[in-house]
Amino acid sequence: MAVTQPTLGARAYADRLGDAGFALSKTTVPKILGEHGLSRRSQRVARAAAITAATTGLTTETVADDWLGGFCHVATGPGHLVALDSFYLGNLKGVGKLCQLSAVGTFTRWPWWP
Repeated sequence: MAVTQPTLGARAYADRLGDAGFALSKTTVPKILGEHGLSRRSQRVARAAAITAATTGLTTETVADDWLGGFCHVATGPGHLVALDSFYLGNLKGVGKLCQLSAVGTFTRWPWWP
């Protein structure tokens, strides 16, 4: 399951195995994944790519261990490019609608919330 669905987390694996009738603790799954060298998502994706290449002949890009989750924005220096996102939190009694504005400097990838 870790190779056929490499982007799931340990809790999701435990839940899906529980639905299939296997009794596993949520803390046991990361231990088993670590023993097989599959504790990180990038390791599972790389293993799935290697199996696909071996069985079908299709190749993909090599997945680096320090993969940042598909972060594709590149800046030449601090403050040159900032990614913004807003998130609706809900209503606050007496105030009204409450939203969160998040910003991430794409050069350093450090988030801050104004």
